Amino acid sequence: MSSQTPSSPHFVLIPLMASGHQIPMVEMGKLLSQRGVTVTIVTTPLNALGLDPIITAHSADPGLEIRLLPIRFPCTEAGLPEGMMRGPLEKILWEIQLPPTCIISDKHLPWTVQITSKLQILKILFDGTTSSFLFARATYQHQRCMSKSPILRHSWCLVLPDRIELTRAQLPSPFNCGPIGLGDLREEIVEAEKASYGWEYRKTKGNKVWCVGPVSLCNTGDSDKAHRGNKSTINEGRCLKWLDSWSPSSVIYTCLGTLNYLTAPQLIELGSGLEAMGSPFIWGRIQDRGLLIWGWAPQMRILSHPSGFVPAGMWMVVWPLFAGQFYNERFIVMVLGIGVSVGARAAIRWGGEGKAEGLVKREDVRKSVEEVMSTGAEKVKR
Repeated sequence: MSSQTPSSPHFVLIPLMASGHQIPMVEMGKLLSQRGVTVTIVTTPLNALGLDPIITAHSADPGLEIRLLPIRFPCTEAGLPEGMMRGPLEKILWEIQLPPTCIISDKHLPWTVQITSKLQILKILFDGTTSSFLFARATYQHQRCMSKSPILRHSWCLVLPDRIELTRAQLPSPFNCGPIGLGDLREEIVEAEKASYGWEYRKTKGNKVWCVGPVSLCNTGDSDKAHRGNKSTINEGRCLKWLDSWSPSSVIYTCLGTLNYLTAPQLIELGSGLEAMGSPFIWGRIQDRGLLIWGWAPQMRILSHPSGFVPAGMWMVVWPLFAGQFYNERFIVMVLGIGVSVGARAAIRWGGEGKAEGLVKREDVRKSVEEVMSTGAEKVKR
């Protein structure tokens, strides 16, 4: 490794190549750069193409230094599967002119721990999951280890600072521990999540845990919001003009992420439920009253627009699909009291998206959205 002494701390960030992991990692890099840290983001060439406009726009500010370092490696030429990053990454870190002070990598890239140990570089894991879910998972693992009989049959209940209950079909699979690292960085809204969960998880882990976020708040200007994530597949001016045509707190924004997809029967139920509401929505099928966006949406611009109901009152209809989302649903609905459940009953398993199990009916969609859009006492409470 180069022996050059950096004039400022040099952090190397290694995100998982998925939008929900990559975007907050880049935003964390922007925040570090604003605090005088030299930041290098390492990713694959295809992902680098999407990040380049964001990095270029940020680096235009004087005094800020954030760089994008694509990994190029001859995987197919050598007969290896696509996505083999460990060898090329180790070579880059060994040869890089400015030695890393610290490496922050996504928790889903456990092989980076072995590289940092070998090169004796400070290592921190980035985890976008909430402290409440991580504490619940750690508690479940402890109960499983201490119990001589299975503790999970049809349902699972944890009495933490608050009571959380899930069915077996809603638990993430596998429900296990992550890799070892110096500490965890977690992306969450500290004011909303009860402080006891963060402290309890820190005690359970027995190592350093830092709660950060929401890191998206680093995007203060319209340009920052427009360049967040991928390029929008809709003309942003058209989208904002459509939103301008509606009264404040009246538009429903429907977004279920990028990793899973809904079956055709489920899409029909969702669309029919939205149509039955009679409110304007971004997803749409009805001319003028609905706006359909095929692909990437300018999410921050939409959510910060006064016609959208989500930022106006900070509540939501919660539709969990997989991983820790069902636990987050219980926490949002039962503990924080800022959301309404759409009624999903089972998690989608990887490779099983095509199965129409646990269909959420159009009437459930309509009722949950109506409850959130209501003007009664529950709305005031939320």
